[in-house]
Amino acid sequence: MPIIRNCEIGIDNNVKKMKENETMQDYEKPESTLQDVRKEIDRIDTEMRDLFLRRMEKVLEVARIKAGSGDSIRQPNREAEMLERLTKDMDPEYIEEYTAFLKGILAISRDYQKKKREEMGK
Repeated sequence: MPIIRNCEIGIDNNVKKMKENETMQDYEKPESTLQDVRKEIDRIDTEMRDLFLRRMEKVLEVARIKAGSGDSIRQPNREAEMLERLTKDMDPEYIEEYTAFLKGILAISRDYQKKKREEMGK
């Protein structure tokens, strides 16, 4: 009996560790191949493209509203608040890269607003 009990305890401890540190996917699938990982990255890139297009539609709306109100394209306080909000609870491992990514999106958005306002003659 003691051997079975120790084995059961060992299993329980392993399950507990798995719940704390890993997902079931880690146990159900063999290690991914490069092709598998690239396929997943391609899927993520497609989702990001779709989100980018949605965002740019909203940026165009912002450009129109700002053109009507005479507001400045660049809003440093809004940008700083956005960066703070989106990086607040992020893993420190990725904050620098994610901040650069967001700043790139903000620059693209400002350039697009400028282009559209010029086209509107505002």
